[in-house]
Amino acid sequence: MSKGNVPAPVHIVEVGGKGGVFQHSLAVALCLVDAGVRVTLHTASDAELSHPRLKICPCFDWMRDAKRLRGPRIAGLYLVKTLPHINRLEGQVWLQGLFKIPLTLLSILLLRNRKDGIVFSPHTLFARHGGRFQQRLLDTCLRLAKRIVVYNSDDYERLSHLGQKVRLAPLLMHTPSVERDKLNYWKARIPNDKPVVCSVGQIRGDKNLDMLVEAAAAAGVHLVIMGPDTGALASVQNKILSYSHEVASVFEGYWPLEDMAAVVAVSGAVALPYSVASQSAVAVLGRAYGATVFAYNVGGLAEQADVVIPDLSASSWAKELRNSIQLCHREPDGTPEPPKDAESQQLLEALR
Repeated sequence: MSKGNVPAPVHIVEVGGKGGVFQHSLAVALCLVDAGVRVTLHTASDAELSHPRLKICPCFDWMRDAKRLRGPRIAGLYLVKTLPHINRLEGQVWLQGLFKIPLTLLSILLLRNRKDGIVFSPHTLFARHGGRFQQRLLDTCLRLAKRIVVYNSDDYERLSHLGQKVRLAPLLMHTPSVERDKLNYWKARIPNDKPVVCSVGQIRGDKNLDMLVEAAAAAGVHLVIMGPDTGALASVQNKILSYSHEVASVFEGYWPLEDMAAVVAVSGAVALPYSVASQSAVAVLGRAYGATVFAYNVGGLAEQADVVIPDLSASSWAKELRNSIQLCHREPDGTPEPPKDAESQQLLEALR
């Protein structure tokens, strides 16, 4: 794989420091390093992962111990320290994800006329919070960005009409090898008397987990829900408690990536009944660790799924789980599939 005329160095900016967009940014950075490109990942000072082959610049602070005015102080620090630091760098800047949409807009306005330009990957074309105002800001970000990289054909087609340089790249994810002890730990915590399907990541309303509990119960499948609560946990727990027998296990909280990977590998199946989505990092984990991916046909999820379900009714999901879940059972393997050479080459093409 050759880096060709990819500008060097490349500065990937993802200030979250944890979660799917950060894990993607880490995987992208390592892929570029393997191709001989000089890369720095600019992120939070308390980032959840690092790598000995990658230069990481901890140029952002979430001030997690701050007691007062934390939000304004975080934004102020980003504007007076992190963003000017990024603007002084030589090479290509790649903005990953939506930090705070107003701050993302200011970042694009400041950086868009750099000599080497910027690349912007929003990871979603819809604003989850803030209603129409935040959506208008996001749409403005997309109009102002001179080059956009997206990760599914649906987003690519929707943005192509802007007349800007839009490229399609694979959604790479950092996928660590999972130790046998970790696999055995989660095998002991997850019931094994029936097939298992999991939902990992944020416990949100738009993931339709109440419906998934109902579908899994009807299909005779045990559901594992793992991730931090962002507002839907109480409803999900009430749904689970409405059954007289155990239909689901909930592991609430932000879990290390290796634990999430282990649960995906042990479960052997991943469910994505999302109402709205562009693409799913969990689907990439599923494919990497040999799990079958079930998804509703929204956004780019159909491109990532093994089984596409046409609606969000519990009866349709129960039918597909009942018909296909037996095919998912095998001895879990903690060794992930590496990125394909074609995916790596496609990533390089997106930066040219």
